[in-house]
Formats: sequence, structure tokens, C-alpha cells
Amino acid sequence: MGMESAKWYYLKSGRQLGPMVTKDLQGLLQSGVLTQTTLVWTSSQSDWQPAGVIPALNKNCEKYHN
Repeated sequence: MGMESAKWYYLKSGRQLGPMVTKDLQGLLQSGVLTQTTLVWTSSQSDWQPAGVIPALNKNCEKYHN
């Protein structure tokens, strides 16, 4: 389970939104609703990080851009 069942939060327009599961957050990234610079957080992180630096959120992106 691990990252697949993680509860994620993200910042958009100064508001914290979530929680959502990894798959749903990946969908927002892949559709362009969120960008690679969107700050995201889950309980395994010590601080907010850009979505683009988190492997678990980007592992399926390539198949949508080919």
C-alpha cells in the first residue's frame, strides 16, 4: 500500500486542499489542473514540496505525454 494509500494535500491559490489519494493527485497533475511546482504534502514528509520532485506522483506521467 504505502504511497498508493497516502493522503495528500496541496496548495492552490493560497488554500490547502485535500486530502486525496495518490492516484487522484496524479490525475490532477497529468491533466494540467496542478503543475510540477504545486506544493504538496503527506504525513511522510517533513515539509511541503513541489510535486515535480516526488517520484510517487510522477511515475506514470510519461505514458500520458507520448
